[in-house]
Amino acid sequence: IEVVYLSASPCKSCALALVNLPTIKKIVYVEEYSDTMGLDILRAAARYRSLVVEQSMILGVKVVCCLPESGSIKEEKNGD
Repeated sequence: IEVVYLSASPCKSCALALVNLPTIKKIVYVEEYSDTMGLDILRAAARYRSLVVEQSMILGVKVVCCLPESGSIKEEKNGD
């Protein structure tokens, strides 16, 4: 996966997981999550590697969500 589309900006845990995926080049989100720590982490990472973080009004094909019980992320297609 090179581009991740999110309905909301990632939480801290998901942001850390996304930063550690070297193939991710761009993260696009629609709404800002109430805790902006995840965005702070992504923006800091963007200074050190090729990573674009942007807000858009268009929701894409992929959604990544938190799985708190496992501490990992899950990829889904819209409509699943």
